[in-house]
Amino acid sequence: MNLAYSLAMEGLFLYGVPLYWAYSRLVSRRPKDFSQRLGIYPAATRTLAKGAPRIWIHASSVGEVGVAKAISDALENISPEFGLVVSTGTFFGRERAFNLFGEKAPCVYAPLDFKAPVQKAMRWFRPNVLVLLETELWPQWIFQSGKMGIPIILANGRISSRSVGSYLRFKPLFSKALETIAAFSMIGPDDARRIKLMGAPPGRVEVNGNAKYDFLASQAHSEMEAQVRALLQHQDGPVIVAGSTRRGEEEAVLDMFVRVRKQHPHARLVLAPRHIERAKGIVCLLKSRSLEYDPLSSILQQASPSNAPVLLVDLMGHLLNLYSLADVVFCGGSLVDLGGQNVLEPASWGKPVLYGPHMDDFTEARDLLESEGGGRTVKNPEDLARQVMELLADPEKARSMGDKALACVQTRRGAAEKHARVIRRFIG
Repeated sequence: MNLAYSLAMEGLFLYGVPLYWAYSRLVSRRPKDFSQRLGIYPAATRTLAKGAPRIWIHASSVGEVGVAKAISDALENISPEFGLVVSTGTFFGRERAFNLFGEKAPCVYAPLDFKAPVQKAMRWFRPNVLVLLETELWPQWIFQSGKMGIPIILANGRISSRSVGSYLRFKPLFSKALETIAAFSMIGPDDARRIKLMGAPPGRVEVNGNAKYDFLASQAHSEMEAQVRALLQHQDGPVIVAGSTRRGEEEAVLDMFVRVRKQHPHARLVLAPRHIERAKGIVCLLKSRSLEYDPLSSILQQASPSNAPVLLVDLMGHLLNLYSLADVVFCGGSLVDLGGQNVLEPASWGKPVLYGPHMDDFTEARDLLESEGGGRTVKNPEDLARQVMELLADPEKARSMGDKALACVQTRRGAAEKHARVIRRFIG
């Protein structure tokens, strides 16, 4: 299967890359960066990756970049002389990396998972250790790095109940790849059990917690909250934040908000779709319910606070801080069967968190919040409206729930250092 995968990927590389190049020229925000997908980087990136030993951390997108920051900060405390490279797979992930790492590390696009681009990238940066975060198990990355003698570590490893079945269907391929990985530093016992089922050598698997707690705890602070609150004018009513909503959920959120406004005429809604390009379509839903709105982009551009009932988030990278506005939070991707979203982000601000029944990708975080009383599952749109109204009617209960959610984050810090110490073992 390894040979079949390699042959298939090489064929895809020959025929698919020209199409990808055409896509990048016609659609991509930054088509000049297509070369980075082929493992070709500007000379300045090598200069910026100063220090030794050199650690390459690969994060998929925005959320994983925060984990990369928490682990790199912990590494800096343990081994301050190391050099760092950070790669991501998305435009917004790289923008987030630029914001978090600045001049500390080159923040680049990851090479495509083909033999030639991966080899070029590894030879360019010559890392002493390659760190893959969460679920970034790319076979050619693993095979080629292994052939070059680069130790590979899966850190903050996460294998969801939804995805493990797909991996097991290709177990011969992934089992061979996992044998090449030097260490598996997993989030929880279930993640460890699943990675072993996929073929990870049991002696290399350990459980070290979720570094997202460390990152989130470091981001939520009063100074940032004050800056964010300046976005809203006349804050004399409750604020509901619906974050990372997906298609089919905005209708439920807006119907709930219309009901809330009947009892709380000054209530505000911050609505943040998971994919911001869908914001234009949500405008139609707002107009059909006669709800006035302000796009976040306009508010920031004009530098004037919003006075509309709805603040529509049409920019990436702001949701985490916008949670600080909330009296109640709903996390999307969960009323529809899409695995849920990260409920720890609003919890880090001490907010009561609601989410739907489909939280397969974040079961550990959901179970933690519910066990401590910081989060609740809503069964359907009607239940969402009912529970939001209940919490707004009892601010003391909402505050207590938020305090418990915050405690879940604050008392579980320290995972980033544990993952960092696993990495440290392989850099001499």
